[in-house]
Amino acid sequence: MPVFSVKFFGKNENCIFAANNFAVDFCGVMFYNALHINTNGAQMRSETRKIIATIAQKHYGAFTAREIEQAGISKRALYNFKACGEVVAISRGVFQLADNRFSPDYSAIRMRIPEGVICLISALYHHNLTTEIPRYIEVAIPRNRPVPTIDYPPVKIYRFSDVPFSAGIEQMEIGAVVVNIYSPEKTIADCFKYRNKIGIDTAVEGLRNYLSRPNAKPAEVFRMAKICRVEKVIKPYMDSLL
Repeated sequence: MPVFSVKFFGKNENCIFAANNFAVDFCGVMFYNALHINTNGAQMRSETRKIIATIAQKHYGAFTAREIEQAGISKRALYNFKACGEVVAISRGVFQLADNRFSPDYSAIRMRIPEGVICLISALYHHNLTTEIPRYIEVAIPRNRPVPTIDYPPVKIYRFSDVPFSAGIEQMEIGAVVVNIYSPEKTIADCFKYRNKIGIDTAVEGLRNYLSRPNAKPAEVFRMAKICRVEKVIKPYMDSLL
């Protein structure tokens, strides 16, 4: 490009031509650099999102800030995703990608209380044994386990002794999340054990609905009642409903 030192806005056509060429070249370089930076930024963001999605997949869509940091992603990057609406906080320190298919409630429970078991009215509800809608997600944990602090979802924790805690655990998919839940038979026995907390009417409704099913197993209900030490309480109700 010609070097010019004469009047920039003068009548010298060569000068004007050189100045225009300079402007075109300068803008072209700026545009290339901006495009290069934006392309690299988009690639980095895409790669970061893939890493987050891989981590989240291990916990039914949920992940913690600590896991993200351990993967080499800064907290700043995580909160940038959150500010853009691509990541949502579902509980204290627990996050989820906004476009995932997993229930935020049960993803948070799996993350914060991995050994917990859905019990009592919550279990009755998911087994279609009650018309009552639970106000909390009721979760059983081993008696010697510290009660976890969880701000969301609304959770009510029950501490079970070893044998009753271990008996009758099944798995169920709720909102695309596989959770631990007590079997219908164990749930009914637990409801009679905690009848003073949840109400005897709820326990009886669950038993009545269960026994009305063609595949009901009264002997299994009674076996679970023995484990929960409520066989004498439940027997009169079973005798009147059978």
